[in-house]
Amino acid sequence: MTKIIIARHGYSKFNDEGRFSGQFDVELTALGEIQAKETAEYVVKNFSIDKIYSSDLVRAYKTAQIVSTQLDIPVIIDKNLRELDVGKWQGLDITQVRKLYTSAKVYYENIGRCEPDGGEKFVDFIKRCESVFEKIANENADKTIFVSTHGGVIRALKSALEKVDIDQVKNVPRVSNSSISIVEYQNGQGKMVVYGYDEHLKTKTLHDIGATV
Repeated sequence: MTKIIIARHGYSKFNDEGRFSGQFDVELTALGEIQAKETAEYVVKNFSIDKIYSSDLVRAYKTAQIVSTQLDIPVIIDKNLRELDVGKWQGLDITQVRKLYTSAKVYYENIGRCEPDGGEKFVDFIKRCESVFEKIANENADKTIFVSTHGGVIRALKSALEKVDIDQVKNVPRVSNSSISIVEYQNGQGKMVVYGYDEHLKTKTLHDIGATV
């Protein structure tokens, strides 16, 4: 069995400002830095990690770096671990997106059908997330892997593994910043056994926008 320990990045500057991050490279806040350290410490203490993977975006990479330094294991970058590409929405706040783009209504009401202007369809995003984790699992049979990524990725992966109907993805809960989720792969099948665990954190954050993108 292959076990994948997945962390969502810490609280970012765009989380704090209520802006869509998407695939913009946004730094963590001071709180986010603390959360990243707490999550890294929890992972190192509780799991025997064989390999480390990360999104290339700095808000995710920072946590992977901390784990990497403590375990002396290099970080493998995979751009397919990036957050949903929200195209023209990236960098804008909630009010701006709702005012400028009528398509944003679907994002808030039925995210599975969301097609951000100039960005990535959510249905394609789910397939991307499912595919990259299958690849990681196939490359690491019977190992324990740490992955640092984004809230939307974890939500999309849960939707894929549990075969959630696209119109019900809106009901899949978002995970908090620096929370831990765990997926186990066996005989080519993945099962999410932990979703959004954050009891190791002294300060929890779940931003309305940042929790997803």
